[in-house]
Amino acid sequence: MSTWQSEILKEILHTDSKLVIVTDPDKLLFEENVQQQLNELQFDLFTFEDPVVFRYEYESRYRSKKDTGQEIKTRILLRVADKELNSLPFDVLQAGHKVSLDLGNIFPKLSYPVLEKLPVEYLDKLYQAYHDLKPSGFGDNETCDFILRYIFQITADTIKDPEDLLKTLIRIHFKNKDIPSVLVERLLSLLKSQATFKAWPLKTLLYERDTFFKFLQERWPIFIDSIVSEANSTHENRKGFTTKIEGPSLLPFEHMDVRVYIDDLFMEGLLQPIKFGGSGKLPKSHRWAKIGLITGTHQEEMETLGIFLESVKDAIPSEKASFQEWLSFSAKWAHLNELRYSIPDLIGTELEKQILAYQQDMDISFTKWLQQRYASLYNMPATFPVMQHHIPRALTEKHLSQGNRIALIVLDGMSSDQWLVIKNILRQKNPKYKFDESAIFAWAPTITSVSRQALFSSRIPIDFTSSIMTTEKEQSLWLQFWLQQGLSKNASAYINVVGDIENLPSVEELCSSPQVKVIGLVVGKLDKIMHGMELGAAGMQSQVKQWIIQGFMEKLLDTLRENKFQTYITADHGNIEARGCGQPKEGLVADLKGERVRIYVDSTLRSSVTSKFPGSIEWPSIGIPETFLPLIAPNRMAFITEGHSTVTHGGVCIEELIVPFVHVDWRDK
Repeated sequence: MSTWQSEILKEILHTDSKLVIVTDPDKLLFEENVQQQLNELQFDLFTFEDPVVFRYEYESRYRSKKDTGQEIKTRILLRVADKELNSLPFDVLQAGHKVSLDLGNIFPKLSYPVLEKLPVEYLDKLYQAYHDLKPSGFGDNETCDFILRYIFQITADTIKDPEDLLKTLIRIHFKNKDIPSVLVERLLSLLKSQATFKAWPLKTLLYERDTFFKFLQERWPIFIDSIVSEANSTHENRKGFTTKIEGPSLLPFEHMDVRVYIDDLFMEGLLQPIKFGGSGKLPKSHRWAKIGLITGTHQEEMETLGIFLESVKDAIPSEKASFQEWLSFSAKWAHLNELRYSIPDLIGTELEKQILAYQQDMDISFTKWLQQRYASLYNMPATFPVMQHHIPRALTEKHLSQGNRIALIVLDGMSSDQWLVIKNILRQKNPKYKFDESAIFAWAPTITSVSRQALFSSRIPIDFTSSIMTTEKEQSLWLQFWLQQGLSKNASAYINVVGDIENLPSVEELCSSPQVKVIGLVVGKLDKIMHGMELGAAGMQSQVKQWIIQGFMEKLLDTLRENKFQTYITADHGNIEARGCGQPKEGLVADLKGERVRIYVDSTLRSSVTSKFPGSIEWPSIGIPETFLPLIAPNRMAFITEGHSTVTHGGVCIEELIVPFVHVDWRDK
C-alpha cells in the first residue's frame, strides 16, 4: 500500500522546475516524514508569509547565485498557506510549477470540516484505517467517531464505568495529545448521556489538562489513606481531606488499566509525590504506589530511583521514532537526573552503573535519530513550537492579536532537570503557580551565539551569518522581529541580567512602563554557575537550588503577573557533565574553541582533528552557514585536559539539545 506522503510527493516530483509552488492549507508539508524526504530530495521549503522576507531570501540565496552562474544544487518548494495564489509576486508565480494539496483529495469519503482540524502527525494511522476499512460517505459525527476509535483508541460506547473513564482521561492528557476540539465535543456529548458520570466535571476534565492532573493530585492522598486504612486495622483513617475540583473523591488508581500509567505520571512530574507517615504500612499488593510517596530514607530514595530507571530503560525511543517521542522521553530522563543528582553516595553503586549503561544506549539511539531526522524540524509550523526560532511567531499568533503583553524569560544554560528543581521550589513557595510544560529543540551546535540569536530573531542561523559568532546582535534582532509584527519601536524591550535580587528594580521599571508590550529577558545566573562549577552535575543542581531559594525568580514572576504579562520560560541550551578527552593542537586556527565543540571554516582542517579524536562528530550544515563547521567532542566528553571534568554545553546530548518551554500562569483558587 502507498502512503499519503507518497501521494503528495508524486505531485511535487511531477515537474523538473527549480521552483514548485504548493497550496497547502492543511499543513501537509510540515509532517515529519515529508520534511525528511524533501531534504533527501534537496528541496528548500519556504512558507510565503511576508513578501519582503521572502524576496530577501529568494534573491540572496538563489537569484544572486543564478545570475552569477553558480550551480544551485537545491530546488525551492514555496508553500502558500491557503488555496489561492493571489498574494504571490507575479514574476515568482510565472516562474514556478503549481501544485495543490488537500486532505479532501486524500480522504474523499470523510468529512473535510473535521479532517482539516486534525494535526498532520495522526495522518499515518488515519490513512491505514481508511484503506483497510474503506468508509463510505461519513458525515461529521461518523468521521469524529472513526477518528476517535482508530487514531486515539477511544470508543465512547465502551466507556461504562469510572475505571474506563479515568483510563481514557489519562491517555488523552498523559502524552498531551492534541485532540481537536471537534472530537472532544463529540466525546463529551456521548459521555454526558451516561448517568454513571453525572458527578464528574466532564467538560473541565476533558478540556483542561492542568486541572485534570490537579484533580488526580487532590485524590492521590485520599486513595493512599484508604488502602492503608483497609490493610492496617490499627491505622486511624485520616479525615478532613479537601478537594477544590468537583468530582468523586476516591478514584480507582489500583485498577490495572490505570496502574500502568502511575509510574510515568510521577516520573514525568505530572503528579507530585506526597508526604505520608503511614507509607511503611502499605500492603505488599500496593508497593507499586511507593513511587508517589516521600519517605525520606536513603534506602527508599534508592528504591524509587530503581523504579524510575526500569521505566526509563523500557522507554528509550528508537532511531526511527518521531520527534514527539523524544520530547516526551526527555521529561522522563530529566526526572531521573533530578533524583539521581540529589542522592548522595550514588557514585560507584550498582545502580549508578546501570544508569550509565542505559545513558549510553540512549545516547547512541538519540545520535542516530538526529542524523536522520533533525534536519526535518526547523521548517515545522510555529503554531506549536518544535524549535527555538518558532517561539516568537507562536507567541505572536497566540497573544499579540488579542492585545496581551508578552514576557519571554530565557534562563541561560538551563537543562530540563534543573527546571524541575526550580519548578518544585517555586511551587513550594506559592502553590498557585500553574505551569503548562512542554519541550523544544535547541539549535545545534548548542552554543549561545547560535541558539539565542535563533530564538530572539525567529530565524534560522544561516540568516544571521555575519553575527553567528557573537551575541551582540540578539537585542537588535529581537526588536526588529517585533517591528515586523507591527509594534512600535518603544513597544518591545530586551534586558540581560545576572539574576540577583539587586537586578529586580531595573526589571520592575521596564515591566511597569505602559508602552512596553513585549519583553525578552535573559537571566545569566545558571550559565555563571555552570562555568564556575567544579563539583559536577550534582553540584550544579545544588547551586541552582540555592539560587532559586534566594527569591529572584519568584519576585520576577510576581512582577510580571502584577503587570499582566503572559509569561513564558525557556532556555537557549542545556548542559551536561563531561570528561576531558584532550585539547586539539591546531593552534590559533579554530574560530571558536569551546569545551564541547570547536568551530572551523576549513573542512580539511576539521577532518584532520576528527581523526585524532575517534567518536567526535562533524556536525553537518543543517540550517547553519556552510563556512561554519562544528566538531563536537566524542560521547559525553569535552576538549579539555584528560582526566578533568566540567559542566558544559555545545554538543548534541539530549540534556543539551532538548530544553523546557513553559507557560507560567496563576490559579485563581
